[in-house]
Amino acid sequence: MNLILETVQCIMAILIIIFDIVLIEYVMRAKTKKPTRKLRKVANIKKNKINKKMLYEIIPKGKLNCDFQILYFHGGAYSGGINQTHWNFVAQLLKDTNANILLPDYPLVPKNTYKDVFCMVDKIYEAYLTGKKFIIIGDSAGGGISLAFAQKLGEENKKMPEKVILISPWLDITMKNEEIDKIQEKDKILNKNILKLAGNLYCGKDDPNDYFVSPINGPMDKIDNVFIFTGTYDILNPDVAILKAKLSSEKLLVFEKQKAQHNWILNVDKNKEDYQKLLKTLL
Repeated sequence: MNLILETVQCIMAILIIIFDIVLIEYVMRAKTKKPTRKLRKVANIKKNKINKKMLYEIIPKGKLNCDFQILYFHGGAYSGGINQTHWNFVAQLLKDTNANILLPDYPLVPKNTYKDVFCMVDKIYEAYLTGKKFIIIGDSAGGGISLAFAQKLGEENKKMPEKVILISPWLDITMKNEEIDKIQEKDKILNKNILKLAGNLYCGKDDPNDYFVSPINGPMDKIDNVFIFTGTYDILNPDVAILKAKLSSEKLLVFEKQKAQHNWILNVDKNKEDYQKLLKTLL
């Protein structure tokens, strides 16, 4: 009887794992969209394969001199590709900064983990950013990658980004902050349980508290010039307060908008004033 019960429990556990993977693969995941016509009109777009994934190098047509490059990590809970909102945001950044923009279509879960992401990011750094001025921008999960990458560069004593700009960043995949549950009913975009599932897949078998996946726990001594844009109706907002307590006001500036939802600022047309604040941190 015990053997039958153990077998049933084992089968159930396997089914739950399969369900989780199917959920991420077919429900959450969105394939990368092609660059928009709007962007192609104003930019030359080079496609470069790195570890079998695409890096888009976006260069303004008739480019004038610009003293920095932008490395932009898109969001999507580590399971979604570059979408039209990201492309439109990149087009606006290109127009307003005249900077080259590097946009990695980085590896996604469930087939990949953070190790695959950082393997790609390291190669991008060595090939495109060594010895150059650059700014890192990341939204949501891309914000987590951005901060973790800056922390990694600091630990390795490599050239740091001029600035790190985080939009609604996902700072802790464990989602253990108790304040999250208080905001969940107000957040119409993100779901805590689905994020925890995606985070576990992104982490793989490693420690979910490691700063590579939860940069809120990472080394802060080399981190500087960090700007965060966050809304109070976003379940990722409470962890921003924890990060703020770890960094001095000289190193971190937080722009918090009341009642704003996740990634609201990416919709530039509807949030021009907030976007202008972001632009000022860049220039």
